[in-house]
Amino acid sequence: MNIVVQRTAGDANTPIQGVWSMPSFRCLTLEHPTKFIAAGTYPLTWTQSPRFSKAATAKARKKDPKAAEVKVYTPEIIEVKGRAGLRVHVANYTRELEGCIAPGFSFKDIDKDGTIDIAQSTAAYDQLCEALLSAGIKNKVFKITIIDAFKLKF
Repeated sequence: MNIVVQRTAGDANTPIQGVWSMPSFRCLTLEHPTKFIAAGTYPLTWTQSPRFSKAATAKARKKDPKAAEVKVYTPEIIEVKGRAGLRVHVANYTRELEGCIAPGFSFKDIDKDGTIDIAQSTAAYDQLCEALLSAGIKNKVFKITIIDAFKLKF
């Protein structure tokens, strides 16, 4: 399966906004203005996230110290030169992104700080993952192509 993220706006001071498109799903995307993934085509896989698994396990063990380890899987963009751990995950603000992509359904200034954020990220992420899983990402490597549909100004 081929997935396209087409960037539509952003610069060094403004979050990079885009559109995620695949045959069975479409949403908006948000990326950090200076830590984004270079335009290109990369493998997209379904892998366990050490960071999110650790956080989910810690949260579970606050409620029950004997809780089992929680394994969290997310889409991961791999083979990006000089980078690792680049994921698609829930986030509303660029401060929650360190090179990853956050899905959502609308852009707005959620926290009224003058910076564009992405809203409804959890709902978009859930639907995006459902579409990827239905298409077989657990058993196949997909391709994601990131396109700059405008000139990034830095």
